[in-house]
Amino acid sequence: MASLTTYQEKALDYKKHISLTANAGSGKTFVLSKRYLRIALEEGIPLRNIAAITFTDKAAGELYKKIASQIEESLQASQNEEEKRKLEYVRRQLVSANISTIHSFCIDILKEHPVEAGLDANFTPIDEQTSDELIELSVEEMIKSSIKNPDETNNLKYLIRIFASKGLFAGEIISLIKNRKNVLSFSESIYSKPGSKIAEFFHNSFIEYADKIIISRLGEFVSSIKEINNTVLDNKADHKIGADIRDIISRLAKLNKTEDKIKCLFEIKNLILVKEGRIKLRDYLPAKLRGGLADSIAFTEEYFDELKYFEIEDTSGEIETELAKFGKTLIYFFNIALNNYSKKKTENGYLDYEDILLYTQKILELENVREDVSGKFNYIMIDEYQDTNEIQYKIFLPILDQLKKGNLFVVGDEKQSIYMFRDAELEVFDRTKKNIEAMSGKEALLTLPDSFRMAPAICLFTNILFQNLFRYPNILYNEVGPSDLVCARKDEVAGGIEFLLCSEETADIESENNGGPEAEMIAKRILHLVKNSPDKITWHDIAILCRKRKSFAELEKAFTKYNIPFLIIGGKGFFQ
Repeated sequence: MASLTTYQEKALDYKKHISLTANAGSGKTFVLSKRYLRIALEEGIPLRNIAAITFTDKAAGELYKKIASQIEESLQASQNEEEKRKLEYVRRQLVSANISTIHSFCIDILKEHPVEAGLDANFTPIDEQTSDELIELSVEEMIKSSIKNPDETNNLKYLIRIFASKGLFAGEIISLIKNRKNVLSFSESIYSKPGSKIAEFFHNSFIEYADKIIISRLGEFVSSIKEINNTVLDNKADHKIGADIRDIISRLAKLNKTEDKIKCLFEIKNLILVKEGRIKLRDYLPAKLRGGLADSIAFTEEYFDELKYFEIEDTSGEIETELAKFGKTLIYFFNIALNNYSKKKTENGYLDYEDILLYTQKILELENVREDVSGKFNYIMIDEYQDTNEIQYKIFLPILDQLKKGNLFVVGDEKQSIYMFRDAELEVFDRTKKNIEAMSGKEALLTLPDSFRMAPAICLFTNILFQNLFRYPNILYNEVGPSDLVCARKDEVAGGIEFLLCSEETADIESENNGGPEAEMIAKRILHLVKNSPDKITWHDIAILCRKRKSFAELEKAFTKYNIPFLIIGGKGFFQ
C-alpha cells in the first residue's frame, strides 16, 4: 500500500476544516479516498453521513473505485480481527455512499423536500439537449406573441434592429435564459431601478474598473513613457511629437478626474502608436534609439492595448442612457421567454441543471430544511473547488451553519480553473479559504506541492516558465501567482525539453501540400529520433498532443509523405 507524504498526512486531519491546494499529479484523489476511509473507520458513522462531491460523474466513479480498492487492500493486509470487522462493515455500506456530483447531491435533497421546494415529488432532471429544445420553443413563442401584441411589437422591433436580425436576438435571449441566475440577480439589483439610476451605475462601474486596471498603473506608465520620450528629445530637442508628449505628461500630472486622465492618455496613444498598436519607428522612435528601452516599450504597448477598452466618447452620457433603456427592454422580453420555459417544465415535471441548484439554494434558506440536511451530513468533502461558483458556495456553507457545525474539506488548484464560462469563480475559493482560516486557523490552509506525475526535467522547466508567465497576477482577471512543483517521482526518467522553432522564412518556403511548416518539422524530428536515437526509440514510443483537432489534417499529410505510421485518437467522428 502506498505511503503518505508529510503534506498528505496533514490533510487527513478531519477534526478541523481544511482547504487543500493540490498541484497536478500530487495525489489528491488518493488523499480524498484516504480521508474518507479514515473518517468512516475511526468515527464509526454511516457512510450516508459523509458527502464527497466531485466535478463529474467520471470523477465520482474513480473516487468510489479508489475507496473500494483501499478497503480491499486494507482487508488483505490487516491481521487485526476488530479492524477487519470495521472494514467489512464499511464495504457493505459503500452501495449507499454519498459520492456524487453537486447536481446529484442537490437532487437527493430536493427529492427529500419536494413540498418545501414547491415541486412535484416525481420531478425529472433533464439533460442539456432537452433543455435547449424547450428554451428555443419558449423564445419562438415569445417572439410570435409579442409581434401580435401592439403594446410590445415596437419594443421588440427596437431590439431586433439593434441585434441586426431576429435570429441573433433570439440567440441572445436563449443565452440569457441559460445563464438566468446571473440575469435574475442583475435584474433585481440593477434593472429594477429607473433608467437614470441604471445609467449612473454604468458610469460608476466604468470609472471603478478604469481606476483598477488603468489608473492604478499610471505611475509606472508615466515612468516608461518619460524614458522613451526623453530619449527622443535627447536625440532631437525640437522633435514635434516629443514636445507634444512632454506637454501632455505635464498636464496629466495636474488632473484629478479619471475621465480627464483617460482622455489625456488617448492623446498620447494617438500620437505615438501605429495602427497595429506598436510605437512608431518612423517620425518618433527609430530602431537606432531603442537600445536599452525594451522593457519600457513593451510595458507602454501593453498598457495602451488595455487602454483601448476604456475610450470615452463625447456622447458617453447619452450612450449610457440608451444602454439602460436597451437593458430594461431586453430584460422585459427575457422574462416573457423565461416564463414560457418555466411553464413547459412545470407541465412535464422537469428540472434542468440550473433549476436543481437554484431550488436547492432556495430551500436551504428555510430553517427546518437546513437543520435536517445539516444533521444528515457531518462531513462534506469537495473536489475541484477552483471550479465552484457562488450558488454552490451558498449551498454548502449553510448546510454546515457557516462552518460552525460539521466538517468541510475542499481541495482544488487555482491554476487549473478553466470553467469561467460555467461561472466558476476563484473569488469563491479565496473566500472559502478565509472562512476556514477564521474557524480553524492558518494551519488549516494546506498545500500538496509534490508531483508524482512529472519527470524531473519537465518539472524544472514548468517551474522556470511559469515563474515568468505568472509573475504579475491580476485578481480581476482570475489570474494567480506562480507556485513551484516538487518532483516526487522516485523512478529514473530520462528526457528533456526541446523547442522546434519555425521562422517566417521557413513557413513561406514549405508548401501547403506538405502539411504546413510545423507538421513538416515534427515529421522530420520524429524521423531523426527513430533513426538516430541511442535509446532505440520506436514509433509507438512517440505521442503528439494537439491543442485543436484541426491540426490533425496537417500532421496526417506530413506523416503520409514521410511514411510515418500513425494512429489518431479522438479525431473526427463518423458524421463529422
